[in-house]
Formats: sequence, structure tokens, C-alpha cells
Amino acid sequence: MENNIERDIAGVRADVEVMESASLENLFLAEKNSAIVRSIVIVFSTLVFFLIPIQNIISPLAYFLLIPIWLYGAIVFFAEPYKRYSVFRTSWFTYISDSIFTTIWLYATGGIYSPFYFIFCISIVAVAYRFSLKITLLTAIIYSMAYIMLVVLMQQWDGTNIALLLSRVGFFFILGYFVSLITKESLKHAKAKLQMKQIAEKANISENSLRNLYQSLEEKYGDRTKELEESVNRFESVIEAIPQMAWISAPDGYLRYLNKSWYDFTGATDLTDWKWEQYISKEDHARTKAVWINCLKTGEKYEIEHRWVRHDGELRWMLGRANPIYNTKGEIEMWVGTTTDIHEQKQTEEKFKFFSDLMPQLIWATDKNGYHIYFNQRWVDYTGYTVEQSQGTEMWNNLLHPDDKERASQRWEYSLQSGNPYEIEYRFLGKDGTYRWFLGRAIPLKDEEGKILQWYGTCTDIEDQKSKEASLRLLSDINEATRELRDPVKIMGIISKILCEYMQASRCAYAEVEVDENTFTIVQDWSVNVPSSEGRYPLSAFGPRAAAGQRAGKTLVINNVDAELTPDEGADTFNSILVKAIICCPLIKEGKLAAMMAIHNAKPRNWSESEVQLVELIVDRCWAIIERARSENRLYELNEALENRVLERTKELALSEERFRLLADNASDLISRSTPEGEYIYVSPSVKTMLGYEPEMLVGRNRTELIHPEDLTQLTNKMDTSVNANSGVTTVRVRHKDGHYIYMEVAMKRIFSPENGKFIEVHSVGRDVTMRKQVEDTLIRNNQELEQFAYVASHDMKEPLRMIASYSQLLIRDLQPLKPDAEAYVKYISESVNRMKELISDLLDYSRVGRMDNKFTKVDL
Repeated sequence: MENNIERDIAGVRADVEVMESASLENLFLAEKNSAIVRSIVIVFSTLVFFLIPIQNIISPLAYFLLIPIWLYGAIVFFAEPYKRYSVFRTSWFTYISDSIFTTIWLYATGGIYSPFYFIFCISIVAVAYRFSLKITLLTAIIYSMAYIMLVVLMQQWDGTNIALLLSRVGFFFILGYFVSLITKESLKHAKAKLQMKQIAEKANISENSLRNLYQSLEEKYGDRTKELEESVNRFESVIEAIPQMAWISAPDGYLRYLNKSWYDFTGATDLTDWKWEQYISKEDHARTKAVWINCLKTGEKYEIEHRWVRHDGELRWMLGRANPIYNTKGEIEMWVGTTTDIHEQKQTEEKFKFFSDLMPQLIWATDKNGYHIYFNQRWVDYTGYTVEQSQGTEMWNNLLHPDDKERASQRWEYSLQSGNPYEIEYRFLGKDGTYRWFLGRAIPLKDEEGKILQWYGTCTDIEDQKSKEASLRLLSDINEATRELRDPVKIMGIISKILCEYMQASRCAYAEVEVDENTFTIVQDWSVNVPSSEGRYPLSAFGPRAAAGQRAGKTLVINNVDAELTPDEGADTFNSILVKAIICCPLIKEGKLAAMMAIHNAKPRNWSESEVQLVELIVDRCWAIIERARSENRLYELNEALENRVLERTKELALSEERFRLLADNASDLISRSTPEGEYIYVSPSVKTMLGYEPEMLVGRNRTELIHPEDLTQLTNKMDTSVNANSGVTTVRVRHKDGHYIYMEVAMKRIFSPENGKFIEVHSVGRDVTMRKQVEDTLIRNNQELEQFAYVASHDMKEPLRMIASYSQLLIRDLQPLKPDAEAYVKYISESVNRMKELISDLLDYSRVGRMDNKFTKVDL
């Protein structure tokens, strides 16, 4: 064995010496060729310099430079210093020496006008002989920069010289590239020289060290061989045991190894080479073969889902994957792959796809980084783009409304970073060119460790909900703006403005129709950048379609007047008032056309269904508001008439009271004194006038004898109250001497003894108020009539509200379970009905003012 080692070492040394010698010889040959080229150029340049007259030459400097140039060329050519000194074989030495001599020589011979610029090319050729293409191109860059700097310093940089300069610089690069290609073999030898030198250094190991190394390697080789065999056995055991079908193929695609699972699945005994093709389903055969052949050509990773025929004839979905294995030369040595049964997974995916396509929402999925990988059929139907076109992030962002992009991006990025559920409302562009509102929601799918695997999301169409919300807001704005108005013309003016601005239309007009159902007058409109259309028009001038539809109570919708109507059908009339598109809603009262309200647009416009429904809803509310205003006006007029009547009666009462006061001033009131028990002590002479009694006839009698029996309780209570409050006033019926009763307003006051404070007397003043009582009774009857009218009116106004509340409850009962949004809408209806009931009740209470006990409380303003 030792002899073999020694022989091997000697052979290695000999080979190294031969290869190193050959490499150096080739390198020296390249240096020699460079020196020859440089010498030829020097001789040729000198002859040109002396024989051909050249302009712009600085002669003394040029002559002087010839001496060092010739010396340098002669030394390199004859002395061959590159064989003894490695510095002469470096690229940087060439840069310094050649660039200095060449730049000064060009400066002395005219700069850009010098014909000797090709000297630079000689240095590039010399470098190309010895070094790589990369270094050669770097040399061309350095010399180009030196040449350009020389031209700039000599102030020869002008428009006429740019093309010349660029052509010469380009020539540097082209020359260096081609020379490097030609001298490729020389470069190989130079590299070989370095490699051999390294081998030689390694070969200088002592023979004893090599023997020891050999023995150590032999021992390790035996151990590693055994370990390798055990590892191979373990690998084969694992490969044979795994459920996947594992395989190895040659670079040309021919199978060389298949594990047991392959044969168990197919039932075959030999699947090597290309025999596996027969077990692929007919539908997937061509696709599978094309993908596999493409991977063999390009070296790309192999991955495909296709169906295989199992030994029992069942088709099963399989996932095939393979990676190329490269050798040290970068060539594919083999392909290692697996085929995994994904039939159950595929069926689950098919079921998921089936159910997701049945869902009314747009369903999508992304990977953990937010890259969209799946969309259901609803997405395709809405957007018009296939799943493949929609994958990624670009299509998703392109379909978002411009105003929603930044907000949606920020919200999605937050969910991706935090893992929190995603929820947002945004607008998506449909294939019809319109945007619709969607509620986007997504939640992450996580593994057992909580790491996000995928995101699954839905987009629910909430356009109708948004439209209803917008309609409710618009109705609320209209109600608020017209709450205090009672003039129908002003009301329609406000509504026209609000509706026109919301619809972004050119005009909103309100017209009243005369009894002939043909002539109408636009009494109010709101216009934007178009003239007003107020005036009187015949409905028939707008064509039979408009006239018949309006009289029949049908909404007129025209998207393009010129495209949908001829001049005989009203196109000219519409154009005369600058109408290219219109939505016109009629009001039918008692079977006849009474009014119209329309939205005009000066350009053609495709009215959406939601826009038409919104206009119809607003117009219906307008009619209700106008009717309410008219009813309120009638009620206001009636209230005003009643108030005038009450005012007149009040004036009459005031006049009557004035007369009574005059009478009372001229005929004194009945003044009396009585004991605490009620016996008269004194009665004034006016009793004769009031009651027909002489004062003496009443002294000693109890006052209860004159009071009407029905008023005794009232008087007694008032006396008790006056006892507690020291004084009191009440009105009672007092019997006249002739037997009839008069109404007397009695003011009573308790009198206490100044000595002991004991209650001793009651002083009272009575006044005949019979006439005033009669007037009050008349007012009470009038108020009762007013209250009855208010009650009837409130009952008629409450009846529609009861119907709304009842049918709302029926909807809740019949449509259970309701969606949260629907429950909210029903709640809004109920709250609105209750508010209206309260308003009517307040109106009814207001009509009762004057006979109710008003209790005042503090409120927070």
C-alpha cells in the first residue's frame, strides 16, 4: 500500500509540474503577443508622426515623449520583465503605464484631432490577451474616461465633436469584447496556472503525512460506508412506508425507481420508463404530459393536479410534485417526486365551490399575505372577470371605487398585521359599469399554534340598504326643511332644490295640471346650469307616451330622448327645454291627473332602478307634505276663525263686565258680617237691589238659608279653605226674595280678635255675577265644539298611523325571522308612528287649553 501511495504522490507531482509549466508558457505567450502588438503600434505611430504632417501638434513635447515610449516598448519586448516580475502581469500596472503615456501623447498630438487615439486600443488588446472579459471592459471604461477628460481639459467639447468622441469610445468597447472572445483559450490557461499552483502547494505535503492521512481516510471511509449503507436502508424503509407514491426519474423523464405505494395503487408490476402514462385519465393525459415535458426542458419545478386510474378502475384526484437534483456542474442529475392522493380534499373543495356558488354573496379567499387565490361564481358574474384574471391584488384594487381604495387598503393591512377580523363597507365596479355598495367581511383560518393559514371573506350586496338609508336621510332632510312651511309653492321649491342636488341632475320641476288633464303649468323648478322651465305647456306636445302614461298614473322614464323618441313623439318639445333624460311622476286625485313632478337631465343618463324608486318615493312624500300643508292651512284658518269668534265673545264679556263694574260702582256690592257659624250680623242696603230683601230681614238668619242646596258643599269647603288661608273667593247661587237664584261672587275674610286672636267674625263682599256666568257658559259650549272638532280631526289623522303600526306588526309576525337590518327598519317605522301620535295628541291637548289644570315645572333649556 505504501508503494502505491508513493507512486501516486510522484505521479501527482509530475502532473503538477507539467501542468504548471504549460500554464506559465501559455501565459508568457500571451504577454509576448501583447508586447509585439505594442511594439508594432509604437513603430507605426512614429512613422506616421514623422512622415505625415499633423495639425495641432505640440512638437517639442511630442518629440520628447517618443524617447520614453520607445524605451518602454523595447524593455517589454526584449527584456521580457513579465517573466521575472509579477507586477508586469497585473492589470493595474497596464492601466497606469499605458494611460499616462497615451494621454500625454494625445495631448501633444492634438487631443481629439489626433489620429493616435488607437493607441488606447492597443492597451485594451494587451489586457484582453491576458485577463477576463470583465477586466477588459473595465479597461475600456477607464481609458474612455481618460480620453473624455482630456477632451474636456483641452476645451474641445462641442456639438461637432460629440459624435466623433462617442464613436471612438464605442470602438474601445467593441474591440475589447471581440478580442476577449478570441483570447478565451489564453484565459483558460491562465486560470489553469493558478489551479496548478494550488495543487502543487497541496502536493508538497510530506509523504509520512500522506500515509497517515491515507490510513485515517481508509478507517473513516469504512465507517462512513457503513453509516451510508444504514442511512440508505433507513431511507428506503421510509420511502416504502410513506402513503405517497414516491419516484425518481432520469433527466430525460424515464422513471428509474418507484416505491411500493405505486404498485399498490395501480396494481402494475412494471411502471418504469414512460409506462405510467397509461394510468392517467384520458381527460388529463395530454395536459399532464405537456407539463412534464416542459419541466424537463426548462428545469422548472413540476406540480400538477390530475386524475389517475386506480387498480379497481376508480378515478382519483392526485397531486404530483417533483424537484430537479443538480450535480456539481449545474446539470440535472435526476428528478425526485411524489404523487399524493387528494381525492377527498378535492371533493371537499368541489362541495365548497358548489355551496359557495349557491350563496348570494361574493365569496373569496386569500393566502396569509392577502394574495387572492379564490373567487366564487358570483364574483365572476358580477365583475365579468374570471377567477384567473382576478387572482392577486391588482384586479381587486382596480375594481374598488377610487374614494374607497385608501380606506380599504388601510383596513385590510391592519387585519393582515393584527389578525383581527376584517369588516368594511365599500363600492365595487360591476361589469355593467356601475358601482354597488358591499359589506366586506373576512376572518383568518389559523393552525393549532395560532398562525394564520388563509383568509376567507364575503362581500354582501347592501346597495338596496344603502339606497334606503340614503332615502331615509333625504326624507328626513326634506321633512326638516319643510316642517315650518305651509305654502305649497315654497314647499315644492325647497323639495326641488334638495332632490335636484341629491340626484346631481340639471333640473327638478313641479307642475300643476288643469282640469282638462292636458294643460299644465310648471310653477316651481330648481335648475343647475340650465334655464328655468317655468311656464304653461300642453301635455300632448310631449308625445303620446308621456301623455298617456301620466294620465294613467305611470312614471315616465326616458334615458335618451333623441334615441327613444322621434320628433312626432315629443323629442322636439323635450329638446326645447334642454331635456335629454327625464323621470316624471304623476299625482292622480279622484281619478284625474292633478300634478306632476320631474327630474330633468341636460345629457343622456341611464337612470338606475334605485334612482327611479327614490324619485317615486320622494314625489309620494311631496304629495303627502303638500296635502299636510293644505290641511294645516285649512285647520289654521279654522282655528283663526274660532279664535276670532272667541275674541269677539271675550270682548263682549269684557264689555259686559265693564257694564257690571259700572253698575257695581253705582250700586254698592252686598257687604255682610257673620258669626263663625254663619249667622248674619250685618247686611248692607244693597241687598235690597240684589236679592229684594230688606237688610233687617236677613240679620239673625244663617246664610245657608239663601244658598242653593247644590252649592252648600262648595261654600262649606271654601269656608274651610278660607279658614286655613284667612280669605277666599267663591261663586254660589243665592236665592232671591221672589224665589229665583242669582249667581253671586263672594269674597270672604276671617276676622280675629286683637285681644286674644280668636276667630270671631267673617266679613264677606258679594257681587252679582249672573250675567258673567251666562257668558262663561256660552264660552264653555264654544270650547266644547272646538274640542269636538279637534277630536274628530285627530281621530282621522290617527287612523292611517294605526294601520301602519298594525301592518308593521303583521310583517314582523309573518316574516320571522327578520334580518337585523329589517328589524331596524320596522323599528324606525314604529318610532315614527309613535312620534306622529304624540304630535296629534299634543295638538288635541292644545285645543283643550283653557279648561285644563296647567302645572308648571322647570325644564332644562
